[in-house]
Amino acid sequence: MKVIAALDADLETTPLGTVSRMAEPLGDDTVLGMTVRRLTRCKRLQGVYVLIPSDQYARAMKLLEGTSALLRKHEAGCAPHRRLIRVARKWSLDGWRGGIGGATAMDEYVNPPLLAGLVKQESADAVFFLPAAAPLIDPELADAMVEHFCSVSDEMRMTFAQAPPGLTGTIFQSELLRELAEKCVPPGWTMSYKPDTPGADLATRKCCFQVCESLRHAGDRLIADTRRSTERIRRCLEAHPDPNAETVGRWLIAQEAEHVPELPREVEIELTTEDQLGSTILRPRGAQVRRNACADGGVAHGFSRGGHESANHSCPPPLKRWATHLVGQRGPIEVDVVRRIAAELAAYDDSLVVLGGFGEPLLHPRLDEILGVLREAGIYGIALRTNGIALADEAIETIIRHEVDVVSITLDAACRETYAKVHGSDAFETVVKNIERLVAARHGKPANQPSRPPTAAPLVVPEMVKCRETVAEMDKFFDGWIRKVGWAVVAGYNCYGGRLEDRSVVDMTPPNRTACRRIRTRCMVTADAGVLLCDQDFAAERPVGNLGSATLGELWRGSAFDAARHAHARGRYEDVCLCERCQEWHRP
Repeated sequence: MKVIAALDADLETTPLGTVSRMAEPLGDDTVLGMTVRRLTRCKRLQGVYVLIPSDQYARAMKLLEGTSALLRKHEAGCAPHRRLIRVARKWSLDGWRGGIGGATAMDEYVNPPLLAGLVKQESADAVFFLPAAAPLIDPELADAMVEHFCSVSDEMRMTFAQAPPGLTGTIFQSELLRELAEKCVPPGWTMSYKPDTPGADLATRKCCFQVCESLRHAGDRLIADTRRSTERIRRCLEAHPDPNAETVGRWLIAQEAEHVPELPREVEIELTTEDQLGSTILRPRGAQVRRNACADGGVAHGFSRGGHESANHSCPPPLKRWATHLVGQRGPIEVDVVRRIAAELAAYDDSLVVLGGFGEPLLHPRLDEILGVLREAGIYGIALRTNGIALADEAIETIIRHEVDVVSITLDAACRETYAKVHGSDAFETVVKNIERLVAARHGKPANQPSRPPTAAPLVVPEMVKCRETVAEMDKFFDGWIRKVGWAVVAGYNCYGGRLEDRSVVDMTPPNRTACRRIRTRCMVTADAGVLLCDQDFAAERPVGNLGSATLGELWRGSAFDAARHAHARGRYEDVCLCERCQEWHRP
């Protein structure tokens, strides 16, 4: 069986939309040069082909001088699904899968039409595809995967591994590539959940090559396409100049427990604590606003702090609800605070911002300006978490104009009755209609607006909390919204360390407590500019500081965060008040 290797290289821009680093020096070589030289050490590959845009051919020739790689120029352009995958993968770059809609790491770089043309031209049976900026590729692991693919190719048309992105590639049978090219779908589509044609997870089948335990448990990206991942690769090579996959896996696990980045990768910013669902039983919320649900989901009657929904709402008697004073009134956040956060985070080209917290971000009077500040600073990913009630035409236009990547809508129910039961409001139909209008606007059909071209963003993700009151509707909710918008999320109930009544169906906490990953990757900023150790501190009882007197970086690497990380490293969770009874420590 003829299996060739292919790398789709671009010396200017990566599929993520970041600046290409393939020509940057890496030790005595370059990123592209090291990737090719390590890949050409494979014994089971019958040729290594580097695919390059025609106008970059001469530059690539110089970079690959002295290697046995075969350079092929093309004018195929980018993959048809690239814009969509770029948005879907922003919050999952460090994992081999986990993107919205089932997007995987292989989807980022694979261009099925281009690869299908190559295998046809070279009369190959299959192609081992690797990102061209993956200098830690393990030749022995690649050979083992080719061997495995040849042994199962009668049953399986691809072989992949549950390994950190960039440590190995994916093998595609030529016929599968032709099929993907004809259907204009990414390869991850083959393993995504489809409610109308459910099947076994491909990770449990023979197409999944079984790697060592250290790789299965290791996270972090090893493709040199962001500043953060490139710095990680450099640190690994300093410690292990010629590492194999298992060595890299062990090193990544150690880094997860020891290394603290200069800045968090993700920051959640609470714009306000005002909320229309202050009486919900599913999550802590701030001061409730009185409103009548307008046809377009707008707020009709301004703010009424701490009040209840209009008497016209036909809600059942409320269950035990949590008074708004548990969260308290904060904000609205000052635009200048957001500007300073964005200026710091812009130092990294993969920084993420979530506009959420314990209030409704659409109620901030200067949301349009805040989104503009984030985009102008160059923030890589922006998500907005909303209850969807105020998702009026103006808000939809603002979201699309600023290219918000993800809009997560906390609907939490599949029918009006359950919605009213858990939220104390009759706004179910309003929110559903608002979701439909947002999706229509994304497809180029905005209400009351001139026609516009379809966009890849925002991805719309309805969300449900799985609890005793909603569990009966879980399948209907999940499958129904996947059919309508492509994806949905069902999250476990969060009792915030016992401070809220436990409404969970079953305890999903792993049996063995380990250090929380989030205190090394993300933090939260409240609407009054406080910085929290964790989003479990909904009342902001123990802020680590305030952005009025310190920078985000200073607080992130300050004594409070440092003490919490050291306590977790020693397994002394009781030393951190918020952590002792926390049941959310296992979140990625």
